[in-house]
Amino acid sequence: MRCSRILLVFVVGSITTACGEVSGDRPPQTVSMSRYETATVDIGDIRAIVPAVGTLRAASEVEVGAEISGRILEIPADFNDPVAEGDLLARIDPSPFQSALRQAEAQLEIARADARAAAADLAAARDALDRLTQLAERGASAQAPRRDQTFVVERLEAALQRANANVNLAEGRVEQARIDLARTEIRSPVTGFVLDRRIEQGQAVNAVQSAPTLFVVATDLSDIMIEAQVSEADIGRIDRDMEVRFKVDAFPTWTLGGVIEDIRRAPVRVGRFVSYTVLVRADREPITLLPGMTASVEFVRGEASTVMRVPVAALYYTPDNFVPEPPQEIIDRREAALGPLPEDPSLRRAALTGMDIAYLFRQGKRRVFRAAPNGPEAVLIRVGAQDDDYIELIEEEGGLQPGDEVIIDEMGT
Repeated sequence: MRCSRILLVFVVGSITTACGEVSGDRPPQTVSMSRYETATVDIGDIRAIVPAVGTLRAASEVEVGAEISGRILEIPADFNDPVAEGDLLARIDPSPFQSALRQAEAQLEIARADARAAAADLAAARDALDRLTQLAERGASAQAPRRDQTFVVERLEAALQRANANVNLAEGRVEQARIDLARTEIRSPVTGFVLDRRIEQGQAVNAVQSAPTLFVVATDLSDIMIEAQVSEADIGRIDRDMEVRFKVDAFPTWTLGGVIEDIRRAPVRVGRFVSYTVLVRADREPITLLPGMTASVEFVRGEASTVMRVPVAALYYTPDNFVPEPPQEIIDRREAALGPLPEDPSLRRAALTGMDIAYLFRQGKRRVFRAAPNGPEAVLIRVGAQDDDYIELIEEEGGLQPGDEVIIDEMGT
């Protein structure tokens, strides 16, 4: 019986000692911090960015192609030439198309002549039918010749319809021949300048299967877009309202800005690497950006300079024996909705931890543990910007100070 009492006192004493290590309920005494891994609160910068690489292009580029096949006869426009809408860029040899137009016009004349002949035959047949009808009505002629003439009229009416249809078909061929002839002149659809020319004089153009691109005309180089490729691991961190910065090798001392225009959902696959295109419209700058330049892009999630900062790892450390104490009103609301807290210590601690995390999150706060002589000391902090390594600590009275040691882990855990 005496041994049982001694064991009970030992267990209770052990529990009291463990609880006092974090809560500070026991009398102050020095605790060895050698089993804890700590980091120092310091002053520094925080840069939370998503890196990407992109290619510059004019915001409005028009590819001008050929809709017919032929040999390039003339190229009045060259690289960088300013052009207005409707200006001649190139001319395809029109000779075959002029010949085709003359043939189509001749076929139209034949069709119209056939239609006139059919109309004359029909008129003569109708006159003959009228005469036979008058004779039959006076009894001077039999009904058979009149009936036969009726069939002749109907046949000639069909022949006239066919002749008129042939006229319409010939007119369509003439119209198409004129269109093809007009297409031998490649003209600019917009006002701008020739960004690219992909043909040479005398070159044969084949537009049978697809329209080949002959020119690229850009409207305005002061309006530049960046097609930034963001990896699949980072695309979830991109928001349309984020600040965007970029640099180009041609102007290494310039940091330029832009705004996100679109986040495309279509994946871009290169081997096993998957990325997504984010369109960025560059701000108008007093320098000349050229299409095709490579841009090093930074999507800024958060940034702060010369601030007090805490390692991110400190946010995820909690002593094993720490039990949070959220405000009683939070506990009351939880019990009103879900019933009393569990009696089991581990379940009760889990419920209190969930309430505590939610409460601190709404307050914009987090909890870290400072290395103190009496053991880990819980400290509430208000957070600001955050990157992969640090989180900004917004100073509060009685909180952490530069030089303080915060616990980020325990040795051997």
